[in-house]
Amino acid sequence: MRWSPLLVLCVACGSPWVDPEIDRGIDDAGAGAVLADAGAVSQDAGVVFFPSDGRDRGSAGLSCWSILGEGHSRGDGIYWVDPAGNGEAFRVYCDMTQDGGGWTLLLKIDGEQDTFLYSSPLWTNREVLNPNSTNMDLVEMKSEAALSMPVAEFRIGFQEPDHATRFLHIGMKEEKPLRMYFFYGRFQSTEAGRDAWKNLMVSGSLQLNCNREGFNNGNRLRIGILGNQENDCRTPDSWLGIGANAEGHSVGNMAIGQYNPDDGERDTRAWAFVYAR
Repeated sequence: MRWSPLLVLCVACGSPWVDPEIDRGIDDAGAGAVLADAGAVSQDAGVVFFPSDGRDRGSAGLSCWSILGEGHSRGDGIYWVDPAGNGEAFRVYCDMTQDGGGWTLLLKIDGEQDTFLYSSPLWTNREVLNPNSTNMDLVEMKSEAALSMPVAEFRIGFQEPDHATRFLHIGMKEEKPLRMYFFYGRFQSTEAGRDAWKNLMVSGSLQLNCNREGFNNGNRLRIGILGNQENDCRTPDSWLGIGANAEGHSVGNMAIGQYNPDDGERDTRAWAFVYAR
């Protein structure tokens, strides 16, 4: 087939997903077969290839991961991305150096605020919050990338006052935008392990049993782990994670002392940073 002279493609080698809007209109024989140097024009096909280094709106990449994979990383900082490939680019903060790099910052949450309690519509709606706060300042933020960028790996950071940020890496089985992990309220398990979750805190504490971890965890946590003194998860009195249903305590660690948490009572709040790729 011949390419339409009006078709404009941004080729994102190394991206972990293919957007159907970009792939539409390419036949089976020719899908993904056309490559050219950034900025070059194919005289035969009339296809213009733009660099996707994320320097500005016109050169947005699909994600921080794709920008890194194409060799365009300029280190940690602000980049332009267009996950849907539809020309509606926006700015995100990219961590290009830690844990393999290519991480897009999706959320910043203050654990002492109620902005991201379990019941907050921000988990499931199409609204953004402080989208211009695309940096590491301590200002709560929900990025537009949380609505449109399919992701399957998460890098979650907790920062307690006067302490360095501590991180947890989670892998999921399918790629989808962050919003869709919460939209239906279905529990989705993770396998990081009890110790990994506790290590998010300077000194974490949980009851010994239950240890159920994941997304939409028992209408108590949007992301995190539950503990219980009984050998079930029906009445947990300890938790560690993000998006709790405790007023004034949306992120951190809660453990009621009289119910035997392993490291004593806790009522600790933290800032949470949710990256994904």
